[in-house]
Amino acid sequence: MSDEKLIDDIIGFDQDGDALSQDDDGAAGTFTYAEGDDDVAYLKETIMSMQAVIESMDKRIARLEVDLARVTSGALNERTKTMATMPKAYAMKHTVSPVVRRRTTGTSTGGEGPVPANIDAETESFSNLSMGRSDPSTSAPLGYVNRMMGISPTPISRATAFKNNSATSARGYDNKLSLWGTVFASLMVSCMRRYIMTTGETGHVIDEMVLMKTYTRIVGDLYHRSKFAELPAVQSHEVALLSKVFERKDKVTVPESQPSTWMSIRTHTDGNSCMSVVESIVTSAKLVPEAMLHPVSRLVMAIEQPVVVEAPNGPTYAIPSDTVISMTPTGFETFCSWLKKESLKTYVKYRLNGDSEITAINKMVTTMKDTDLFDNKNLYKGRELLTNLPSV
Repeated sequence: MSDEKLIDDIIGFDQDGDALSQDDDGAAGTFTYAEGDDDVAYLKETIMSMQAVIESMDKRIARLEVDLARVTSGALNERTKTMATMPKAYAMKHTVSPVVRRRTTGTSTGGEGPVPANIDAETESFSNLSMGRSDPSTSAPLGYVNRMMGISPTPISRATAFKNNSATSARGYDNKLSLWGTVFASLMVSCMRRYIMTTGETGHVIDEMVLMKTYTRIVGDLYHRSKFAELPAVQSHEVALLSKVFERKDKVTVPESQPSTWMSIRTHTDGNSCMSVVESIVTSAKLVPEAMLHPVSRLVMAIEQPVVVEAPNGPTYAIPSDTVISMTPTGFETFCSWLKKESLKTYVKYRLNGDSEITAINKMVTTMKDTDLFDNKNLYKGRELLTNLPSV
């Protein structure tokens, strides 16, 4: 007999919760325990046991409610997106190529007579000559001063000494490859979103972080194939502009861009050269589309150039209306998605040199171990894939 049934019998309730009549066999007062049992002690023990179970269940329900509230709030609150935006005009004054002028205090080029010595010939603004400025020919030479080179007012820790000192590190980029790879990933993701919105094919999966890491590995080789030169340096005006437009708070975010963003870049003084770099990368990407990863690998073959064009309704991407992207990746696309960093660079170099997919894979298989091609996560799947590919 269960504890609940026992309590019901003692109190005088049947299984339906109704009070037992005095004529019922199990009526209150007629039930007795075995000889020597203490009814009161037994009831108290049973009640305490049931209360412990109830308290345990209440705690579990409270934990579940907390988890439910956290999951619900995370689902309802949209993730804060990093948008690519053109900065204000005053913020771009140092990114425009400066005009080369001759700075002189002699006769002005306009023929209006000599320029006073206290007027800056370039900025035409007055400066106070008495505040720490003097004629070198009349100033007394200073004696040797031990400046204690290498001493800093504040101690420099080892972590600070080895901190990334790239010109773009404050904007979320370690080097020029991370910047151009992220910029190219933002463009391709934006094109895919426009394709999905137009066609309604919501089944495509786009992993922005994977695309960004992949393009960062190979963007230098793609640009070199088209221009036979290196990407613009970190100190260039192109990088200065794009690092402001695609500024991010961390190094794993792909800023979201729109067709209007790219058109604004194109119309900027330094933006035209930026778009020239991007278009060159797209041109080379068409030579090795499988390395762009599915489904971008299919889109990059269909998209026309220039990538961004003017339309009656505003800027848009040059994606033909009859473009159809399959949701199933090919074996070559899967192969590229499983390759290690250096292996992918090797494959891309073979393909950019004119080798076919099979030829490039054959060269890699004969010169590299399978552990060099794939990491431990994809090692067995990669071996199986190689056995199923033709002529490998």
